[in-house]
This record gives sequence, C-alpha cells and structure tokens, in this order.
Amino acid sequence: MGSVVGFSGRNLPPPQSPFVKAPDPKNPSATDYALSFDGYQFLLNLLNAATASLSAATVASGLAATGANQATALQLDSDWNEFDTVPAASGALLSSLQPGQTQTVFNDDLANALLIYPTPGGKINQLAVNQGFSLAHNARATFYFITPTEIKT
Repeated sequence: MGSVVGFSGRNLPPPQSPFVKAPDPKNPSATDYALSFDGYQFLLNLLNAATASLSAATVASGLAATGANQATALQLDSDWNEFDTVPAASGALLSSLQPGQTQTVFNDDLANALLIYPTPGGKINQLAVNQGFSLAHNARATFYFITPTEIKT
C-alpha cells in the first residue's frame, strides 16, 4: 500500500494499512514489529488533533493589588496572575472556579505580602470563611478548587 505524506483529519491511511511492520522472516532485526509510516502518521495526527483542542493558560502580568478587604480586592480573571506592585495590606480576589480548576498567583513585590481572598463564602485551606491567605513577597501559590468554595494551596 502506498503512503500519503502528511495526511490529516479525514485523509486517513488507506484501508488495511498496517500500523506495525511485520517481521521479515528472511532477515529478522530490531525493527521487527516497529510502527509503520502509516501508523506513525496516524498517531502523530491524532495527537496533534487532541492537543490542538487544549486551551492555553491566560496570563495577566504587571498587576497592582488593591483594596483592604475581600470586597475591594482586585478581581483576578486569568489562570496565571503576576503582581509587581503590592501596597501594604492590599489584596486580590480569586475567580469563582469549578472543582478541579486552578489559579496561580505570583507576588513579585520586593517587600509586601499579598492577601489572596477566596470567592465570597469560601475558604482557603484551614483559614476562616472569607479570610485572606497571605502570600509572602517574592513567592508563588497555586490555588486548587476542591469545590467552588473550598480551596487548597
């Protein structure tokens, strides 16, 4: 069977194409039962199609923390959030995410800790409901949503 170079999508290998090379009974070698060209191309295209549907992380950089409590903290909208400026006692509010989702915060301020607040009615680790999590300067934390209101670091 002839191979088509670079087939993709609906342009699959011809029917009955071997995905594995059969051993040569006259000259067995290390390539016996190796993936055929058609098999290789099919798997490569399958992986490309699967990874093309994955979304990239959203990134917000150069952020400045605001507010002095949960109600006035800066709302985070990205997957990765990098703070350059953190005035004393200021903070950020995590997005309302679904179980299994994450949000990462980088505090690149030179001196101040950043208060990270859960969504209203939520709690981070063993802190009290609505209490801010203190992220030290020059540190990073990833927040894992167990439920929409239960968050772990």
